[in-house]
Amino acid sequence: MIIRINNIELNKYELLHLINSGKSLSAIKLVKDKTNMGLKECKDVIDNLIENPNFYDGKDYIPETKILKAYNKPIKQRSKRGSHIIKSNNSNYKNYVIIFLLLCIVILVYMYNTK
Repeated sequence: MIIRINNIELNKYELLHLINSGKSLSAIKLVKDKTNMGLKECKDVIDNLIENPNFYDGKDYIPETKILKAYNKPIKQRSKRGSHIIKSNNSNYKNYVIIFLLLCIVILVYMYNTK
């Protein structure tokens, strides 16, 4: 018997054999490897087979994923953060401020050493 999940065929007897042998984690891994679905969707498939082995007979299974909805959300533009003392883009202005601060430091060091 074949189960179709996302247009991929899986052997139902193989899955049921793993489930009956107590290897439901191996069955989940098998579904995940073959279908590339999420872990929760694969677990749901195996849980449905545990509850009712005839659950997927005669119908295809296409899981609804909320992941696709997350990718369709628009990306918010992040605003620039932080405050700057010098907001001007003019590099000469920045250079003058840096030179002034260095000059103040030199004067303070000179005054401290001359006491």
